[in-house]
Amino acid sequence: MAGLRRPFCPGMPPDRRTNTMREDIARLSANQEAVNERATSAVKAAQQIAMDLHRVMENVQLEVRGVGDRMATAEQVRRLEDRVTEVDRRVMEHAPAVGVVPGLVAKVEALEKAAARADALEKTAARVDALEKKALVHDKTAEDLPVVTERVDAQEHRHSRMGGALWAVGVAVGLLGLAGLRDCSRWFVEPTPHTQRQAVEPDDTRPTSRRRQ
Repeated sequence: MAGLRRPFCPGMPPDRRTNTMREDIARLSANQEAVNERATSAVKAAQQIAMDLHRVMENVQLEVRGVGDRMATAEQVRRLEDRVTEVDRRVMEHAPAVGVVPGLVAKVEALEKAAARADALEKTAARVDALEKKALVHDKTAEDLPVVTERVDAQEHRHSRMGGALWAVGVAVGLLGLAGLRDCSRWFVEPTPHTQRQAVEPDDTRPTSRRRQ
């Protein structure tokens, strides 16, 4: 009978075991809440750690990429240095030719200047030839000028004589025209006596002819 619980009745004091179980349940609940809080904190910490780890990995990748670029750049720099060294060696081997180059440049410039001067002289000579040709043409024109003047004078004299002759002919024609007009006006205005005689004579001859018959 000691292990059996007695029924709970209002106003009766609670059993000791019931109090113990409640305390255990409360303790377990508190422990569960603490565990839950710890688990939540652990999850948050794990998430933060994961984010930090991701960032670290990204940084590591960037660093690795930078190291690779620097290594490639270093390799390129080394190759460039090798090329520069090779070029320097070749230049030193051809040092005499390199020393001659400035003199060649000066000679080339002098030749270019001489060519420019020659072109200018050729142009000047061409202009002088053109001027000489023009001078010859002018000289020939000056020589032919008296002959041309004589020809012009002769033509003017001929034209003046022809003009005088034509003027005289015109005057004669005008006078003849006036005389002809005067005669024509007389012929139309006054009958001539010869025509009157011819008009009277047939009347005189008719009786004579009749008498003879």
